[in-house]
Amino acid sequence: ATAYTTAAPAKLAGLRQWTILLDVKTLPPLRQGRIFSYSLDERRNNLSIDQLFGDIVLRIRTSNDQRPREIRVERVFEQSNERRFVLGLVYDGQDLTVYVDGERKIRQKIGAMDRAAWNSTYPVLLGSHADGKLGWKGVFYQLAILDRAPTSDALKNPHVLFRDTTALLRYVFDGQNGSTVIDQGGKASASLIWP
Repeated sequence: ATAYTTAAPAKLAGLRQWTILLDVKTLPPLRQGRIFSYSLDERRNNLSIDQLFGDIVLRIRTSNDQRPREIRVERVFEQSNERRFVLGLVYDGQDLTVYVDGERKIRQKIGAMDRAAWNSTYPVLLGSHADGKLGWKGVFYQLAILDRAPTSDALKNPHVLFRDTTALLRYVFDGQNGSTVIDQGGKASASLIWP
């Protein structure tokens, strides 16, 4: 199933720095699926995170006049092995760094992003493409988006960051919410709906 924000989270647009934290578990058998996106489709895409069998593939738009940049983190998952982990994407204004359970996996210089490149009218989606295709096989526990880049030491204990009261978006998937998950991230709430 696809979960999506009921209103476009415009508070994510125009950020100079940001961090996305996903506490998830992938389920075997490994396959292709979309875990997270801030988009409408592949063409209208600010940012997406896909599982491609054992790899994580990120696509991020850094300017209006180019296709999204693709970054791959290889061998994150193993076949026939359920794995709960925290995926952290950190953009510090110049570099994009990917962490898995606090361990840095890749760092890539992408330079200063054109803040106008991200369309603030797109929803946040979890679990598949906006059309419901390429559903991801896994479990969501928590999602948080911060408006800054924490230190590498702070990312070694991501569960403290999940409780951060200054998160822009924060969702806890504890089975108590029914079909609506409230955004606990403060102003301009952007709740998630599971149809």
